[in-house]
Amino acid sequence: MLKKSIDLELQRKDLSSVLTANLKRSQESARVLEEIFKLIDLKLSQVFKNARYELYNLEKEILTKFLERSKIGDNPII
Repeated sequence: MLKKSIDLELQRKDLSSVLTANLKRSQESARVLEEIFKLIDLKLSQVFKNARYELYNLEKEILTKFLERSKIGDNPII
């Protein structure tokens, strides 16, 4: 029997869902590093906070472009 996380990965139906899952992982990683560095170095914590917000913006940009291409019938980048 597969682990639950692997089972969920196998259920992803398209590139958009794979992109979303991996962007969420990246955002969460930046959040963890931001929290850790709050205890060590506030300036570095801010760097990771900025990275996390940049990842949010990147997610919106990538998924918006992906959806636009899907709607006009272009083949999405695979």
